[in-house]
Amino acid sequence: MCADKRLPSARSTCCGSYPWRDPVIVDWGDVLLEYRGERLTYAGNQARCADWRRTECDPTRIGPFTLWAGHCTYRQSCIEVRSSDVVLTNTAWHWTTASCRIQVKINPDGLIAILHNPQDTRKTYGSGATPEVQGHVNENATVSYFDVQWDKSNVEVGKLEYPHVTDNGCDGGRVSGEFCICNTTVNTHAVYDSIPTRDAILADLFIGAFDPTVMFETNEYIALIETATDDGVSVYKKSGYSDYSEHTIFRIKDKYSNSFMFLKNVHSSVSVCDGAFFFRNSPTFFDIVDPQLVSAYHEIDAYLDYVDRHENTPPFVCQTLSKHFGYSNPSPQHVLGCSNAYKSGVFTWSNPADSSDTISFGGGKRGDMQAVSASILLSNDALSATLDSDPTFGGLKEPLHKLMQIMRSLDFNRSLTHRRTETLVSVFAQDLLGQTPYGIPDQFSFFSPDYSPPGAHIESSLVSPESELLNMKYVIASQNAFYSLIQHGLTICWGGIGGKGPCYDYPDSAGFLDFVPEGATSSSSAVVSQLSTLLTADRLDASSQNVIESAYSATLASKGEAAALKVAQALLVSSPVFHATNNALPQIEERASTPSTAKDENEPYKAIIHLNLFGGMDSMNLLVPHPDSCPSLYQEYRTKRGPDLYLTIDELIKIDASTSDQPCASFGINKNLGQGFADLYNAGEVVFFANIGHLQKPVTANNFLAETKTQLFSHYTMKEESFKVDAFQQRDDTGILGRMTDILGNSMSTSRISIDRSSNILVGDPTIGLKVDVMGSRGPDRFYGRDIYGIKQIVNALNNVTTEASSIHADLWSQSLIDSKEKSDNYLTMLQNASSSRLIPGFGLGMQFQMVLRLIKLREARGVNRDTFAVSDAGYDTHFDLKSLLNAKFVEMGAVLKAFRDELVNLGLWDRITIVVSSEMGRTTTPNTSGGTDHGWGGHHIVMGGNLNGGKILGHHPDTYNSKWMYNTGRGVWIPTTPNEAMWFGISQWFGLESDIALNYALPNMNNFGCRLYSETDIYRDGTGKVPGCGGDVMTFSQVFFLSEPRLLNPDEQKSFCAKVYNSISGISIRCVLLDQIIAVRNTELSQRGLTDLGYILEITYEISSDSFGVSTLINNVVNGDNFKTSSASVIEMDVAIQSAQVVTTPTQSPSHSPTLSPSHVTASPTTSPSKSPSKGPIMSPSKSPSFRPSNSQSGGPSILGQWPPVSPSVSPTRNPTHLPLKSPTKSPSPSPGAESCGIVKVRIQSTTGNQIQMFELQAYSFDGVNVAMQGFAVQSSTLNNNQKFAASMAID
Repeated sequence: MCADKRLPSARSTCCGSYPWRDPVIVDWGDVLLEYRGERLTYAGNQARCADWRRTECDPTRIGPFTLWAGHCTYRQSCIEVRSSDVVLTNTAWHWTTASCRIQVKINPDGLIAILHNPQDTRKTYGSGATPEVQGHVNENATVSYFDVQWDKSNVEVGKLEYPHVTDNGCDGGRVSGEFCICNTTVNTHAVYDSIPTRDAILADLFIGAFDPTVMFETNEYIALIETATDDGVSVYKKSGYSDYSEHTIFRIKDKYSNSFMFLKNVHSSVSVCDGAFFFRNSPTFFDIVDPQLVSAYHEIDAYLDYVDRHENTPPFVCQTLSKHFGYSNPSPQHVLGCSNAYKSGVFTWSNPADSSDTISFGGGKRGDMQAVSASILLSNDALSATLDSDPTFGGLKEPLHKLMQIMRSLDFNRSLTHRRTETLVSVFAQDLLGQTPYGIPDQFSFFSPDYSPPGAHIESSLVSPESELLNMKYVIASQNAFYSLIQHGLTICWGGIGGKGPCYDYPDSAGFLDFVPEGATSSSSAVVSQLSTLLTADRLDASSQNVIESAYSATLASKGEAAALKVAQALLVSSPVFHATNNALPQIEERASTPSTAKDENEPYKAIIHLNLFGGMDSMNLLVPHPDSCPSLYQEYRTKRGPDLYLTIDELIKIDASTSDQPCASFGINKNLGQGFADLYNAGEVVFFANIGHLQKPVTANNFLAETKTQLFSHYTMKEESFKVDAFQQRDDTGILGRMTDILGNSMSTSRISIDRSSNILVGDPTIGLKVDVMGSRGPDRFYGRDIYGIKQIVNALNNVTTEASSIHADLWSQSLIDSKEKSDNYLTMLQNASSSRLIPGFGLGMQFQMVLRLIKLREARGVNRDTFAVSDAGYDTHFDLKSLLNAKFVEMGAVLKAFRDELVNLGLWDRITIVVSSEMGRTTTPNTSGGTDHGWGGHHIVMGGNLNGGKILGHHPDTYNSKWMYNTGRGVWIPTTPNEAMWFGISQWFGLESDIALNYALPNMNNFGCRLYSETDIYRDGTGKVPGCGGDVMTFSQVFFLSEPRLLNPDEQKSFCAKVYNSISGISIRCVLLDQIIAVRNTELSQRGLTDLGYILEITYEISSDSFGVSTLINNVVNGDNFKTSSASVIEMDVAIQSAQVVTTPTQSPSHSPTLSPSHVTASPTTSPSKSPSKGPIMSPSKSPSFRPSNSQSGGPSILGQWPPVSPSVSPTRNPTHLPLKSPTKSPSPSPGAESCGIVKVRIQSTTGNQIQMFELQAYSFDGVNVAMQGFAVQSSTLNNNQKFAASMAID
């Protein structure tokens, strides 16, 4: 291996001549150590050898050895070499005089691996071979690729910024298959030659330093300037160097804390391939020669320190902890006080009655949890009795908190028979409470911290994390667990949560509640008041207290003190005020359960079952191009996935895709799904949706950041997006299936049933009142099945309708309890008449589908026309060991779905069922270093059903796995080319949503995708529904806005623009979607037109489709009319002028399958990165825009293509649209040496291949009227039919 001479990386190894050694052996090296494990720098090794009158060398053998004459000299540690063998790589590292070259191996995505290429003159002793290079730096063995920041400043437009085999031929490097091998040189230089500002330091310096006043020898660093102000800069020069050398250290105040930061005045970069390419030389914690686990700890510590110092950390931690302390929506003042305590490490409480009476908490260290906790619990909000009366204050208690409160407040004591090593709380607590001590079900905890339940919470924009567990399953089971604890002690019996049994009349318990009230137990008032203090903080209302006192007195008279105390305790934990942390105020009015809609006897039964594969299922190992019909694409797949992840041909079941609009005539599905699953596809009962996912509008790699307003790659965010299918939150946190049943519930009976835990895909409009039933896969529990004291009806009285001033959290709990009680009783009665399946496995995912099947069998008894079910399976977050984990999951899923289908066929119901299998996001095409893949975006979905027009793949599977593909964000993250709306549109029509109003309610963002939707006709065999406004002419227009400010149209403005289109075109059905936006700095020499104040250009590209033919002239006339231009200019709230629309594509017939308008076919395998396309960069910064001379054209109006330049940077465009400068650009690309000015023309070439519109763009430069350069993209000839002809005309200014 290579090693940095400056680092203590190796043992001291020196050579010399010794007469007692075998004269045949040459270059014999001795290890000279002061102590075992000592490592020196190269200079240290030289000094050590000189001390011993020996020389540094390149030995082939380390000695002395057993069986050879020799000895251990003074200072030598024989144990260091005792285990050595003839191969040096089997020993510790030793310094040699051989040279060593560091190289990099660059993969097609621009990721690099470090290679070591040592001088090969030395041979292994006794062999003709050189020692083998270590695997992690070995050209043929390394898998350690990582991302670097390539310098883009001098990259030609349309070219990659890193060595690439096909793009630049590894310019200056060596081609090795699809990889480039390049030599490297590290370049460093001082950044500043005078004192910079604090902001400049933060922007330009990235290499840290030690505190020069502490970590160096005396006088090694000299202070030039010292200051302690917040924006001041201290400067420390190194002795013997200039004031502002590479070794100079700057000290500034950390932006996020009061501590100091130290940064070196140095920029370090790595030149690659003889200086053709550069990347930033980032600091690392690891010594690549001898990587140690402790280095990983140090790097994590440094990262956590950075996170800890960030300005958002204190409020984030405080808000999160406040929720766990019972304040679901802490006030800004509450969070501020806690944040200050976090930053200072101290919280001081003052007595309101005596300000001199104070108590301090915390040791003064940032993040001190004592100070943080005290700031939450002793804040003004927490101690305010007034806020207890605020209906929105506080929150619900977590189930475990309630359990701990009961056990602590009521004096739980272990029984003498319970061993300390035995389980106290059952391992099944998760199934009963929804929580379990010391064991979250996965990294996402028990519930979402941002969960907002339907009703008052959503309407008030409030969260209630714990209420995600308020469903029939957990409400009933947790109450039964509390009753069992009170009645029988901590036992597993009668719904208990303990770990002990068996269950008889007096079950064995791990412990009991030993609370004894003070005073006379004959006083019901005294006993209940004490219990109220312990369990509700004295917040039990007078009416509820009277109810409990009456029950206590009656039981005392009939069954004695012990029974009466248990009754009072059970009723206290049944009151809403016990479950909430603010006041509950029940009235006399009895609370009714939420009503359901009556069944329509004339409407046939249908059901949709959604199976969510939580974690981000890697669908690239689900559906794969088959090598029989797609050898090149399969080879790309195989290369990208790597040897540990790709599926071999033996691991695939071949399926036909010849009738699908896909790049391959056949694909392979993972054989672990089973041949039975493949048979369903072949029978037309399965449809795959390829590269589908959450979108707000059609986007590419150029504009997805500007046009996608969500937290991509986050599990919970993407799960919610996939459930809601409502990109702009137009339907108040409702789910797609919930909105479907909202509409259908007006005329028929619908249901929403989630198995085992709640799912937001089923949540509908809270004002309608239809709730989600959560059914345990084992079936519902009966509420208080061992009610030996007869208190069930009293529980109802405690949960009556509350006043408007009552807690919304308590009210939510009460309604959940009443609904759950009634529903569980009804379901238990009905389920006795529905047997389980013998085909479906009775464990895991199979248990959930068993329950769904039983409920479908009971459709008549339940009186339902439309069922929606949510089923989930976790374990798909495969960052590690992907292949084996995913294969096991597919084995289970394939068997369950096939058996479930067979049961429905036997019942004659398969034609009435649709199953949707999806995951919140896909994963990367490329592997990580742990045998897994990381979070992606687009993936594949599965739809199953007996009425499907299946046996095909809808959407569009990518034509390439190249990470520079226009629908790839990089690192193999696919941008979906098909939106979730496309799949749900046709399913909604099949389910019964027919009108435009109904479909727009269910899919509020569907119009943002034009005709890129699949209708019922496309998906279902007997489907009749179409996509309105599709099937006729399709035209694409480009229109220019002159703006006073540089910005893009926001989502509302884009929709407003299309609304103007709809309002302007009458008599025909149309669809409109805005496809692209380009912002640029305008040529300001237009004073003759009076437009000098409008200094920015926004070019929008939009598409209008129709269900009629021959209407293109009408559409063109309308969008170029003065009325439309005036109307459309009003969508932006600023000074604006608008030009006439220019036709980009001629009218073409809409395809028979609407969604094939997707632009995913633009290029099958781009030879240059589409993301570098000069005219397709809608979020390029104007600072990169060339400064062009105005055209001399004398046309009546400015030409879109000739008079103003679209942004054409000489560097790759930034993808961040939020930093558009207000100044004119100062730099311009130079297509011709010495050019003083140039013009630019954009040429769009369009061809039609079948149903697919293909558009290519070229960039042309001219100098003084002479065409000097043309750059752009060409489609590979293999993708074009012989009869295609291209024609292009262009005018050069």
